[in-house]
Amino acid sequence: MTFMDNTRRFLSFNENEVAVTWFFMTGMTLKQIAEWSGLNEKAVSYYKRRMMRKIGVKNNNEFIMWFLENRLIYQNSSEELSILRRSAPDSRN
Repeated sequence: MTFMDNTRRFLSFNENEVAVTWFFMTGMTLKQIAEWSGLNEKAVSYYKRRMMRKIGVKNNNEFIMWFLENRLIYQNSSEELSILRRSAPDSRN
């Protein structure tokens, strides 16, 4: 997914980065995102850190503010729709 943010920077994100960001912004913890996505928690943390580095933020507050300022770009994107269509993996209890 490539788009231009509000500061006119072209940014490119992969589907996992978009998914982790989207679920993090809904209030899910990294552990919950990992369980839902089937990724391990370290991978989820990695994708979140990579996303934060790409957009140039240093902490969760800045990350949330960036997302709120640019959320219209995420809404109705094909990536968002593909994330919403995913089914939660079977739990492996």
